[in-house]
Amino acid sequence: MEKKGSQRYGTLLQHPLLLVLALAISFVIMDPFKMGPLGDHDFKPVKHDLAPYKQVMENWPRDNRSRLGSGNLEFVDEVFGPESLEFDSLGRGPYAGLADGRVVRWMGEDVGWETFALVTSNWSEKLCSRGVDSTTSRQWKHEKLCGRPLGLRFHKESGNLYIADAYYGLLVVGPEGGIATPLATHLGGDPILFANDLDIHRNGSIFFTDTSKRYDRVDHFFILLEGESTGRLLRYDPPTKTTHVVLDGLAFPNGVQLSRDQTFIVFTETTNCRLMKYWLKGPKTGKVELVANLPGFPDNVRLNDRGPILGCNRLLQDSSTGGSYSQSMDEECLFPVTDPNEVLSLDDGHEDVHSCIPLQ
Repeated sequence: MEKKGSQRYGTLLQHPLLLVLALAISFVIMDPFKMGPLGDHDFKPVKHDLAPYKQVMENWPRDNRSRLGSGNLEFVDEVFGPESLEFDSLGRGPYAGLADGRVVRWMGEDVGWETFALVTSNWSEKLCSRGVDSTTSRQWKHEKLCGRPLGLRFHKESGNLYIADAYYGLLVVGPEGGIATPLATHLGGDPILFANDLDIHRNGSIFFTDTSKRYDRVDHFFILLEGESTGRLLRYDPPTKTTHVVLDGLAFPNGVQLSRDQTFIVFTETTNCRLMKYWLKGPKTGKVELVANLPGFPDNVRLNDRGPILGCNRLLQDSSTGGSYSQSMDEECLFPVTDPNEVLSLDDGHEDVHSCIPLQ
């Protein structure tokens, strides 16, 4: 062993270029002057054990006809970065939160898209409305000012739209739109760094995810790269105007969906590629269970009206309206879309083309 080690050392001394290269690589790896892309981050990588890919794919429902491939992209070069789609109680919409900080509403072919709500009065068209660039790194320096509305939910009785914004927390705006009112921006004196998605309980409580206590949306890649688990499921109580921690220690909690009978809540963990369930009522109250391991990184999760099934992926679509791009408050299925910045429509004779997961 000593002889081999001496030989390697001697080889380096005999070849100065190799020695310089080895020292340079060591310098780059150690990054003593914090000059690299991770230099400004207190990087703390965490190991995560994901379900074996082969095992996940063997158990995953498939559409062998690849019917999603026959879908049509809608509103190309009209809306950029639609994260969540909603329809109000009158059937108007869809409403969508965009990468430029606006919540917009579709008003039909004659009018097109209109700005329905903003999450901050700081929003300006000159600074924030940057077209396709709003979905790229060119927008990052303005994103915290302009806002990034992610989760959207309408309250059925009041008609109010609740918004989870990545920078401005949980907000609400009335049925006529306008500037949204902040509801929850801090918890325990610390800012809610990355509000992501929400759902509304019939008792008025609002459950929403805070994806990380260390990184905001611009730095969301570091959440995945590091594998950190500081995310939380939170609950906002309107009567007391207080926010409470329901679950913490989550790995990139993202989409949120209450079950139809409100006995449990389902949420996605993007880092761990899985769907989780938290019991709100019954003998399992307070327990967390695995619903399914997923063949990819899940985002939103929603219900449909086809029975007790649920699934998830980057963007929710539905074919129940004969090919529209619609998403209703009662949906219980998702099918995967590869690009979260696009809206897809599909007309397949009202057939079920979703990859769905049965819930017990």
